Amino acid sequence: MNKKRPLPRQTSEEGIRKIIVLEHKEGREAAEIANDVHYHIKSVQRIIRNFSKKKNYKRRKGGGRLQKLSRNDKIRIRNRISNNPWLTAKEIANELEIKVSAETIRKYLKSQGYRWKKPVQKPQLTKANKTLRFNWALRHKNYNFSNVIFADESSFWLHGHIQNMWIKKGQEYIVETVSHPSKVHVWGFLQSDGILTIETFQENLDADLLVTLMRESLTRGANRDFGTGNWALAYDNDPKHRAGDTLKYLRRAKVN
Repeated sequence: MNKKRPLPRQTSEEGIRKIIVLEHKEGREAAEIANDVHYHIKSVQRIIRNFSKKKNYKRRKGGGRLQKLSRNDKIRIRNRISNNPWLTAKEIANELEIKVSAETIRKYLKSQGYRWKKPVQKPQLTKANKTLRFNWALRHKNYNFSNVIFADESSFWLHGHIQNMWIKKGQEYIVETVSHPSKVHVWGFLQSDGILTIETFQENLDADLLVTLMRESLTRGANRDFGTGNWALAYDNDPKHRAGDTLKYLRRAKVN
């Protein structure tokens, strides 16, 4: 049996209820009616039973389960996380003294498009950055990346914790970070076959260290896999990537 309700454009719910009652009066079985109107048989039986008692097929106004959150509660919840999006659902319930479970508040916020996740920790792109990236993508839209190796570096902070917060779907939230916290640096590269190589270090990455990492971890293996001069390296425009010593080494290693 098809349990899917009709689309709103086909017939209104009140119209469907009227059809159910009329067809029942004509002697049709509830199962047959349910199949025709795409309602569950129990829903059809309930509509017929209610009509037999009340002689009315219309749905009672205000019927259904009462909402646990009032309109005022919902407004207060939205206003509270606008001021402090780091509050958990349980903390929201306690602060606003709303007598519902944390799960109820969590479900409501999710229904409004909010997600409980960590904010993005990066500077926003400028208009110039966006233009450069877009033009690069246009130039390389038909490029064969099978012999391209992508390399980049990142840092992982050992102290300090960025906690989850309520962020509306489709929006981005940026948080300020400490300039020089304790951290571990990571440099790595990814090949087209999915092989990822990672090197970790604690000193600051400069051109000399970058050349050392490339020589010991990157160029030897890439030349062996692709052949000298037959592969390209892709990275961003970080100053150490464009430093004279770095470019000199890449030319000497015949990296495109």
